[in-house]
Amino acid sequence: MTDLFQYVPGNTPLHRMNPITKILLTLSVCIAAFLTDNLFVLLFLLVFDLMIGVVAGAARKAFSIFRGLFKVSLFLFVLQ
Repeated sequence: MTDLFQYVPGNTPLHRMNPITKILLTLSVCIAAFLTDNLFVLLFLLVFDLMIGVVAGAARKAFSIFRGLFKVSLFLFVLQ
């Protein structure tokens, strides 16, 4: 996960999107995740984020990040 925040070059619709739109999309997903306690909304946001990774051509990276976060979440669940 050393290259988590590095730019992945590409010519996908997500890469061609206006940077302000991408920032607003990211902020809205984060705010929605923090404001809701509904499991279905959180699952939708998770699937939505994974689909954005697929559309951006970074599916392998998106799923590896998801796998790492799942391990951390599972550890915290057991610890609790």
